[in-house]
Amino acid sequence: MRTNGTAFVSYQPSPVDSEVGAERLFFPVDTPAKSGTARLWCHIYWRQVLLLQSRLIQAEVASSSILAPHAITSTVDYRLADPDDAIYQPRQPEHAASVTIGQEGGTHVLRVMATDGRDLLRAEATLGEGQLGNQIQLARSALRRVAWGGSEEPWQPGQDYRYERPPSLEQVTSDLILLAVNGYRLHHLLLQALGRGVGADPVRRRGPGREKRLRSPGFVQIALTRSAGHVVPAAMLYDLPLDSNAANLSLCADFVASAEKGELFGSACLTGTCKQASEPDPRLVCPGGFWGFRHALGIPLSIGGGPAVPMTLPYRDGVALAGGVYQDFPSAQGHVEALRGLVRWRDYRMGRDRLGTLEALGEQAQIVYFYCHGGVEGDVPYLRGAGRR
Repeated sequence: MRTNGTAFVSYQPSPVDSEVGAERLFFPVDTPAKSGTARLWCHIYWRQVLLLQSRLIQAEVASSSILAPHAITSTVDYRLADPDDAIYQPRQPEHAASVTIGQEGGTHVLRVMATDGRDLLRAEATLGEGQLGNQIQLARSALRRVAWGGSEEPWQPGQDYRYERPPSLEQVTSDLILLAVNGYRLHHLLLQALGRGVGADPVRRRGPGREKRLRSPGFVQIALTRSAGHVVPAAMLYDLPLDSNAANLSLCADFVASAEKGELFGSACLTGTCKQASEPDPRLVCPGGFWGFRHALGIPLSIGGGPAVPMTLPYRDGVALAGGVYQDFPSAQGHVEALRGLVRWRDYRMGRDRLGTLEALGEQAQIVYFYCHGGVEGDVPYLRGAGRR
């Protein structure tokens, strides 16, 4: 609890000296029976769902009491903010869920905290390196096929963006089905792991209700710890029932009707209230099943020892923007013009080549924006602009 700017603990789960128990939280921990290094992951959440910090606590366990330097260490594995940073943020959005992906040895650890406003879902599971890595690769290959067609490899010069012109209904249907099948399999892998994972009793006890925890649109945090080796394409996760091996799949009729009327935003599909959401047919694909259509997804990086990232950027005389645009995109000019018309800019610097982009980034900007291709050459990531990278 907090009074007059001072935090104090209203309940201690472990008995402590009354003189030290007012401002620090203590809780009992059982150590292993054998000597050695014991490890404990400690996660600090804001309002039960938003992950603020993840710490790895390591303690040397011995059979007798001895004085040893560094017997207990605490390492910050993820830090979105300090608790005080979150408490004093006046516009911190209410999150529906937090999904944390970390790594321990050769396995990935998946942790989920989710709420429907009443009940809290808490679950944890482990996934083998090959399991998660292979399914993520399949999902990314599907995204590449949809974007520039045919090739499942990263983009290369000469490949055209398939949605440069308004697509046909047949193209949209085929692409959404391809993405849904791969997104469903990735989601199923994660959900299946939670069903059998360590600490997943709350999932099993709640039964079928666990899938409904994220049915309504909301803010979802995807937290990748420093040891995470994979970035999950969270927008592609598909959580409606689907027969991913069916020979023929169709597109949700409610979605097609909304698209033909130009009323997709706020439609029943994207708010999780269409017929397919309430009475799912596993032979139909509804775009409302994609997390990217239904939720506001954030993948905030750990800020380590840096200051907290503010939720709002105050300004008086306009917003300062810096970045770069890949000039060879046929839509580059129209995109830049649309961006320029969004808000009132105090300073607007979009580099048209490598040197121009670097010069723009040298200025103080509130928003950094890129419209270009990216990739990895060897172990070095890059952004591709016109001319040299």
